[in-house]
Order: sequence, then C-alpha cells, then structure tokens
Amino acid sequence: AAPPARRRLPRILPAVRRGNCAFTTINNTLDCNVSPNQVNETRTAVFAQISTNSADPDFALGSCQLNGDNRVRCRREGGFNGLNNGANVHWQTLELPALAVRQVNGNCNNLPQTINLVQAVVPANSFVLKQLTSTGTNYGDQELGTAELRNATQVVWDTGLSSGCNGSQWDIQVVELSGLSVVRGVADAGVPVTGLPAAGPNR
Repeated sequence: AAPPARRRLPRILPAVRRGNCAFTTINNTLDCNVSPNQVNETRTAVFAQISTNSADPDFALGSCQLNGDNRVRCRREGGFNGLNNGANVHWQTLELPALAVRQVNGNCNNLPQTINLVQAVVPANSFVLKQLTSTGTNYGDQELGTAELRNATQVVWDTGLSSGCNGSQWDIQVVELSGLSVVRGVADAGVPVTGLPAAGPNR
C-alpha cells in the first residue's frame, strides 16, 4: 500500500512582533526589520517609543509606521546643518484577524484640524493612536496635541493654540476591534475623571 500523504501543518505566527533599532547622529529616517513578516498590513497596529539624551523635539519626537510587510519605518525632523542626536526606538506590532487599522498622516495646520478617514469605523469599538514629529527646539504647547475621534469618519487634531504648529507632522492610527468597548471624553488637566463604567477583568 502507498504511504499516507504528508499533511502540511499550518504555520503559527505570533500576534505581536517587537524589536529595537536606533537613529544615528546623521539620519532622520530609520527602517527597522520585522520578522516574521506581517500577513496583512491593514490589520496591524504599530506601537513605538523613542528615547534620546536630548530634550529637543526635533531629536526626541518621532513617528513609526509600517512600510511594507517586513519593516517599520521611523522618521523625525532632526536638527539643522546635520547636527543630530542619536535616538533609540523600541517598536511593537499587533496583528489580529479581527483588527482593522485606518492610518492617515499629514501636516499640522488650521487648528483645530479635521482629519478625514478613508473608511468609516465604529467609534464604540475604536481607539486612536497618535504620533508627532516637530522642528521645534523647545518642548511646548505645539508638541502636546490631542487626536480625538469625533465620529465614524473624522479625527480632530488640536493643541489648544489658535495658530501655529511649528512645522509639526502627525501620524494617526484608528484601531477598531469588534467586541471592544471604548469610553472617551475630554477633561481639564489635573481634574479627576469620575463616572466611568467599571473595567471588566476579561477586557
């Protein structure tokens, strides 16, 4: 009798990939390798943290997003005349079949600024991730913007300033997951927020 046919076992991929990479003193664009490759970029969210020994926003603030299925591309504005500080990046990606990620980026202007999503989301199941780059040399109001999901197709970027963004650029991800329960609102700094629903241990 013929031997039984071999069955190919499915490849099991991690939901979370992570890694570290670093800006040198001469570069403001950085590609970080992702392994194994992402399967679906539209179902992948990117989380990134940047550390540096400089307090200047043009060195310390950066934005990271997927650029293809095998790399996270990070950028920052950097200093003038090529005088930069190095910076370390720790990135993570989360890919789930039920996740839907809407990504949009642009220049800060005309505050408050309304940003339109290409595809609608369900606000009750969605949260916002925001990143910012800036050409400023002092960390101030223009670097402290908020990105608020106002409805199914619009995010509003605001800093509380009536004008000026100091050459900043934003990158926004709206992450939607069916079954997620998101509560949002606006509060003054230093004022306790009360009346929130209790968090469930399984959510």
